[in-house]
Amino acid sequence: MKLELLHTSKQYGKKTAVEDTSLVLTNGVWRISGNSKCGKTTLLRLITGSVKPTEGKLFYNERNIFEDYSQYKAVLGYLPQHFKPDHLFTVKEYLNYISAYKGLSKKQTKRRTAEALGALRLWEVRDKKIARLSRGMRQRVGMAQAVLNKPKVLVLDEPSAYLDEREENLFYELAGEFFQNRIVIITERSSLDETRSRCEEVADWNLTMKNGKVGSI
Repeated sequence: MKLELLHTSKQYGKKTAVEDTSLVLTNGVWRISGNSKCGKTTLLRLITGSVKPTEGKLFYNERNIFEDYSQYKAVLGYLPQHFKPDHLFTVKEYLNYISAYKGLSKKQTKRRTAEALGALRLWEVRDKKIARLSRGMRQRVGMAQAVLNKPKVLVLDEPSAYLDEREENLFYELAGEFFQNRIVIITERSSLDETRSRCEEVADWNLTMKNGKVGSI
């Protein structure tokens, strides 16, 4: 599997959020670092296809993701930085809803929801309203919805930004099961050493504020 960005830029009016960014990502864990407001979230939105580049192209397995976005979306899992599920849902209701949105059959929904609830230690709270969950548990719900379709590309935007150290360590302990045999892209505020301590292998890319380019460090 290969995800490729070629000379990709994104502008909002006169503001350049990402400039002339090129990278090739294959199976493994990729960490994108950089200062606040340097363009990390915009880069992830480009990778997920939720925004289109002003210039440049994005390919998944040699195919432009916007030529058949529904096909790309089927292999994509995304946990946004500000994950805000509908708090009126129970955990199970929310995952069923997301499964339907992702086009899973009823049989797939039942099996994969049960798998995600078990792997992320959410089974005992499956019938609780999301509003009653701790922040750490809500983030685990976010991870669960991201992996329901068994994505080939998993994108996590600062998944532990609002967690305390205990919750953060537990999140990575549980989430690590889903990092195998896929392209995993994480933005984090933690140090590279901390990220490496949680992932068996991780490559680091630094998004510089000066020109938006991504380069290996």
